[in-house]
Amino acid sequence: MSEPVRRTLSVLEFFAGSPGEAFTQAQIADACGISGATLHRIIKTLEDGGYIFRDSSKRYRCNLVFRKLIGLPPEYSEALAKVVSSIVKETKQSCEAIVVRGNEFEWYHKEEHAELSVQIRARTGYRRGMNELDSLSRLYLSGLGWAEVERRFDVDAFYRTGIRHELVTSAEARRIVEAADPQGVEYDIEGNRRIVRRFATSVRGPHGEWLHILSIAEAAYPLTDEAGHVQKNIAILNKGRQDLERYARQLSEIPHAAQ
Repeated sequence: MSEPVRRTLSVLEFFAGSPGEAFTQAQIADACGISGATLHRIIKTLEDGGYIFRDSSKRYRCNLVFRKLIGLPPEYSEALAKVVSSIVKETKQSCEAIVVRGNEFEWYHKEEHAELSVQIRARTGYRRGMNELDSLSRLYLSGLGWAEVERRFDVDAFYRTGIRHELVTSAEARRIVEAADPQGVEYDIEGNRRIVRRFATSVRGPHGEWLHILSIAEAAYPLTDEAGHVQKNIAILNKGRQDLERYARQLSEIPHAAQ
């Protein structure tokens, strides 16, 4: 990456990290480690393009939504792709990396086995809400804590996972969410409304920050050895998560790693 591009991105990331706040050029230059003259050129370019603007106090504000889906260098995405491929090979199913955008999930990366008999609808870029209390929603919402869930969501709009769209009371939703382990593996043996069964775990960054969900997705066919299948998938996901978190910690020591 060229130095001018890196400096411009650092300014955009600075604004993205403090949405709604306003800054002087001196504050921006100090935070980004850029000289005043260089910053002036970057600010003019961004202002001309409408990406930032000056308010009545002559401070600069951001006029776009800009953030990395996963706040680590591209080397992490390469490692993630390798882990996903390894899980697909071992399970002969689909493996997904799912990020959070606002109050929705977005499929960041997905790979499926070549001989998969049933195709999973979700593809890279697919987005969905969190109202269905499946393994994905339970995993993420339990990590937020119920007070934050109440602040961000309509707690009367949650419904139980499964074939039927069965709404649950806010009290029952709370019980379901708080019963989940945000550091463990969540799964739905019976599958969701589309008869897809997912095993899911969260991957955390070097400082404990949320990165994404790592998931095995498969058709919810009856199992001859349910306990054995569950334990096998839990072990596979735990290993994948540990490998990724170990790699993320190593990247945090690299100077250009995004925090």
